[in-house]
Amino acid sequence: MASRTKNQPVEYVMYTMNGCPYCNQAKALFEYYGINYELKYEKAPDWDTFPGIYKVTEDGLSLIGGFSELAKYSYDNGL
Repeated sequence: MASRTKNQPVEYVMYTMNGCPYCNQAKALFEYYGINYELKYEKAPDWDTFPGIYKVTEDGLSLIGGFSELAKYSYDNGL
C-alpha cells in the first residue's frame, strides 16, 4: 500500500498492478487534481479489471469502476 500525500485523509483507493496503462492514467488524474489516494497491488474485491477505483465514504468503500468510469465520474461530479 502507498499513500501519495502523507498526513492527509485518503479520498480514493485504487487496486492496481505494475505496467497497467489505465492505472497510470488514473494516477495521473488524481495527481493532476491533487487527490490523496492509496494504491493496493492486488485484485479488487468486486471489480474484474485493473484499475479498480473506490471512493472512501463514511460507510466504507464505494465502487466507481475503472479508469473510464473515473473519467466520467470526474466530469459529472468533480474529484
